[in-house]
Amino acid sequence: MTTHTLETLFKIFIACVLGGIIGLERESVNRPAGFRTHILVSVGATIVMITNIDLVQIMIGSADVQPGRFGAAVISGIGFLGAGTIIKNKNTVKGLTTAASLWTTACIGLALGSGLYEIAIPATIFVFLALEVFPIIERKLSSSKYSKLKITTVNSVGQLSMISKTFEEMHVNVIGIKTAHDVSEDEDIILTFKIKCPDNHKKLIVVDRISALNGVLEVELNPE
Repeated sequence: MTTHTLETLFKIFIACVLGGIIGLERESVNRPAGFRTHILVSVGATIVMITNIDLVQIMIGSADVQPGRFGAAVISGIGFLGAGTIIKNKNTVKGLTTAASLWTTACIGLALGSGLYEIAIPATIFVFLALEVFPIIERKLSSSKYSKLKITTVNSVGQLSMISKTFEEMHVNVIGIKTAHDVSEDEDIILTFKIKCPDNHKKLIVVDRISALNGVLEVELNPE
């Protein structure tokens, strides 16, 4: 087995490891593109760059060789895969981080394929930190922007839809929702919305608007 073959196998192995590290983090938070997807992207980009370098060496002197052409194709082409992970639901967009991690994983694979380990390995560490550690910091910095709105309402058809439409009309982002039945009244239901609304004055307006809806019995606002 030649030195070149061993180096190629080593690059692909490292691509599996680095892509897998990023993919595991995405998998742990139940994102659509997880462990295997990130490995495939990393390995694919690595193979493309190895092939690109080998073709340059084979064709040197006999044609107008452009070493960066394959890499540019990967960077632009990965956008189609990333777009498949982005989901837009009314005012909420999900999947942007996963799409960005796929694109970055492809770039890491290109660096590996070029033999630039000193770039690929630190890049993987920083990407992992950005995905795993930075959200904790982000939540602490922006905790004041989130509130929980506990709404006790009659359990009738269209009630949830009416409340959700009110949030949409007021341009309030709903991050999550939980439902529970009121133990004191079998016909009532408790809806707990996690909303993003940094303006305290607007929060009070939201409470007033929701309280005025038909069937709404009580509205309680709590900080996150």
